[in-house]
Amino acid sequence: MPGASSVWQDSRRCWPSRNAEAVIQAHVKTGLHAHFFDCDVRHEQPSKAGRLDLEIERPDPNDYFTITRLAVIELKVLRSFRFNGRATRADAIPRWIAKGVRQVVAYRSERRAQLGFLICFDMRNADTGEQCFSHVASLARDRSVFLSRWFLYNTSEAYREGIIYLTPPETRRKMAPN
Repeated sequence: MPGASSVWQDSRRCWPSRNAEAVIQAHVKTGLHAHFFDCDVRHEQPSKAGRLDLEIERPDPNDYFTITRLAVIELKVLRSFRFNGRATRADAIPRWIAKGVRQVVAYRSERRAQLGFLICFDMRNADTGEQCFSHVASLARDRSVFLSRWFLYNTSEAYREGIIYLTPPETRRKMAPN
């Protein structure tokens, strides 16, 4: 049984938990708070363009009513399966990523943030590297959206295989017992 803060419903089968994005968001927010201790890190901020995942603001120490919006951050979870084991459609990942770039562009413009980030947490059953961004790379570059992908291994064995690079990333598979 997965814990309340687990990102996996069934790690052996690469099934993410129903609330994987919320768990990831909470961990990222905590890390940002620790690093940007003099800033406010806000989550789920409503706007005309939608609800942004995370925002980093720095208050002016001399004027409490003046803030600088340092960054808006959109988080996406890339998955091969849903929490119940149903496979994700092949065209879903590129659509989610393209939507994420558009969200960052809109949030950054509306909030007048200095930086915009799309951070994808890759829970798919194969580590295909950064090629998941190839269809949005020029748009992201033109609109100053930083793209980042973090691959989440489903088992310690898969992590060890990935770390020592036994196989190239495009052919690396998450390991599952026979």
